[in-house]
Amino acid sequence: FGNITCGNLQFAGDKGFIPAESCILGPVLAMPCICRIIPAPVTSAPVTSAPVTPAPVTPAPAPIAPVAPALPPSPGFPECNICGQDGFRITLPDVNVTVPTEDEPVLCRVLQRAGLNGFIEEENCPFVVALASRPCGCAATGAPVTAGPIATGAPVTAAPITLAPVTGSPVTAAPFAGPVPPVPPVAPVVPSPPCNVCDSMNENVRVTLPDVIVEIPADPIAGTPASNATCAELEGAGDMGLISAERCPLVFVVAVDCGCAETPP
Repeated sequence: FGNITCGNLQFAGDKGFIPAESCILGPVLAMPCICRIIPAPVTSAPVTSAPVTPAPVTPAPAPIAPVAPALPPSPGFPECNICGQDGFRITLPDVNVTVPTEDEPVLCRVLQRAGLNGFIEEENCPFVVALASRPCGCAATGAPVTAGPIATGAPVTAAPITLAPVTGSPVTAAPFAGPVPPVPPVAPVVPSPPCNVCDSMNENVRVTLPDVIVEIPADPIAGTPASNATCAELEGAGDMGLISAERCPLVFVVAVDCGCAETPP
């Protein structure tokens, strides 16, 4: 929809043009609008005094203090750290991120605030992490460790060391007695179900730009870093079951540049 003025945004909310499911992010998106509490008009009571006619009294306007926009009641979803890992926070709060469910880009700081206050559904949290972790400059926020001063003591004089000759006695290995314990069986590696990186509901939608290189976000759960791959490599990994069922929905976002289109069966 593009940009909208604060006045038009307020008018749309007052007239019921904003759906209820999108209204929860309204106060967050309206932070630049500088929301204020408008005081009620003050009406002065008439002053009666004999025989003096008082001058008209003009009440001084009450000072208006700016207030931070209040969040609506949280829907109570679990906390979603858009950086994906505990101890990681955004370092680029004023960068805009395009979220498919929103009509216009969202600031990283607004997105982080929404996640930490329970406004992002649990099943949507991995998508938001994949979209926002790199643009928002997620980084560890632990306090740096500062080494204390090293105390200087009295000078140490090393005493001379004399090594006595060591005579080793021969070692005779005792014969092994008893049965050999059985080796426990190794569980076979079960691959994940096939993952069509273009469309999980239509197996005929396939990659048409195999040589395009896409960026695969890091997986904080599996501990794998971010990497690059061609669309053909990404599609092959999904067909061979090398992409887990939990991570398969995230690949749909990654493969958006692979020219996915329906091909003849």
